[in-house]
Amino acid sequence: VDGPEYETAAGFGANLGMWHPEFIMEANWHCDNYGMDTISTSVIMAFVMECYQRGYLIREDTDGFELTWGDEQAALQFIHDLAYRKTDLVGAAGRGMVELAAWVSEKYTARTGRPKPVKELQQFAMQTKGLPFSLYRTHRSLSMQASYAAASDIGAHHAAAWLVKVDLLGAFPTFEAKAKALIAYPRVRLGNDNLGLCKLPWVDVFNPDSLRRGDTDIYINPASQELYADFYNGMFGTALTWEKIFEQTDRDINLQRVMNVLSFGASTGERDWIPDRAIGPTEEALYKREADYHDRELSSVLKKPLGEVQMMDAAEKLEILMKHRKEELRKLIVFYYRQRGWTDTGIPKVETLKQIGLWQYLSDEAKKTITGMNG
Repeated sequence: VDGPEYETAAGFGANLGMWHPEFIMEANWHCDNYGMDTISTSVIMAFVMECYQRGYLIREDTDGFELTWGDEQAALQFIHDLAYRKTDLVGAAGRGMVELAAWVSEKYTARTGRPKPVKELQQFAMQTKGLPFSLYRTHRSLSMQASYAAASDIGAHHAAAWLVKVDLLGAFPTFEAKAKALIAYPRVRLGNDNLGLCKLPWVDVFNPDSLRRGDTDIYINPASQELYADFYNGMFGTALTWEKIFEQTDRDINLQRVMNVLSFGASTGERDWIPDRAIGPTEEALYKREADYHDRELSSVLKKPLGEVQMMDAAEKLEILMKHRKEELRKLIVFYYRQRGWTDTGIPKVETLKQIGLWQYLSDEAKKTITGMNG
């Protein structure tokens, strides 16, 4: 589109403490001209800003440059410098969030003599598998957290399973339902990609005929999927249902997983996680900001009256809430693995790869690696 989309408006707006639409439009225009992704650029910039704010970076580390919240001129300079790789800072940023965090860590340790703040930086480096987050708050949607953490093997990308809206509407009340959605929705999204079709008519235009499909998830817009099936069958002379057509994407998703396993081995599943900040409040001030919502959640978790929870120490409530939410996320990820036909550590099972017709095309090295991890 000729102008900033909503992700860009959020990324270069509130995400950076910027409030002038003119700046957002200019930043978007430069990124378009340079061929740079606006989500990655803006989220990386926010990380750099917070590094300065928290003292992990200072001017001396970056040749006198400083990027702070709300500084439009410095932000524009960062974009231009990033495009041309003018400094060590933007050189590291251009290699991605993980490499940038490592660079900041080394700079901090060289300057202070303190241990590398790897874990501290991970708390606000908003990325999964190296890909910066798209601009959604996932705190209240467990399904969306799992989508970012595990359903997308490229990282925190909303295109895998954008479930935040329907999850908040109560469409998936159980872990089993959430896990099934984490498989069904990526099938449709990737299926549309494979057909060369735009996903937006499915996502943004609800087909009223879907309301009459009482035997399936109406939020997946099944009536529109049947139109896509007509398109597919008309091209190939087949007579497949939309469910069967999009099930073929299981081969794509499992191939991605196999490639990750070949790169990261048995630790592949450990990368299926998101920063604490995407799970819930990481500081007392953030807990208190939505205290009513958090207290009600804790009241249900602890099976205590709301009034009793409200009287608890804020630090204690924060610790209990975050522990509970992390446990819930890990539980859902394991449910997702099992629905996928993977081990509880996220490795595709041999029988799954054979069932979907992928096993025969894998290299001997891949077969040996996967078999060894299935034991």
